[in-house]
Amino acid sequence: MNKGTRDKGQGTRSPIRIIIDPEFEIAIDAKILNTPPETIVVTKKSGVNPALSQKCEVRSQKLRALSNKGIKIIEYEGECVDLKWLMKKLGEMGLTSVLIEGGSSLNSHALEDGIVDKVMFFIAPKIIGGKESFPSVGGKAFRKLSEAHQLKNITLKRIGEDILIEGYINK
Repeated sequence: MNKGTRDKGQGTRSPIRIIIDPEFEIAIDAKILNTPPETIVVTKKSGVNPALSQKCEVRSQKLRALSNKGIKIIEYEGECVDLKWLMKKLGEMGLTSVLIEGGSSLNSHALEDGIVDKVMFFIAPKIIGGKESFPSVGGKAFRKLSEAHQLKNITLKRIGEDILIEGYINK
């Protein structure tokens, strides 16, 4: 969420950081967990049988430690988070605006799941590339321009040496 978002007319709310961590790999002492804003960690439910695994006990200890630090945990079923389900869950918590600052895979899933209204691309005056580089949006490859996500109401801004392109997804 970005600063200045409104919560149902109750005034300005501070941003809330949401970390999607499917394998629950985040370290208890990670710096990101020790700095404001409030944090929610989204992770998949453990498929480990508690009676058979020490891994389950380690997970339980981690869950308790993070909860004691004031970090909220949202667990989901399945291999990957259903972003529509997550948006509904966040909405039930009073969160109505989400800024996704993700990698190629998360960006792709957000677009494919139809949860994106607006995009912001920052373009730096640098050229990188190659077969091993990551695109800003991964996932499904579009072979034709007619298949691509179309933007409308596009604005351009220069921010320092970078260019910001903002637009809304044409649904």
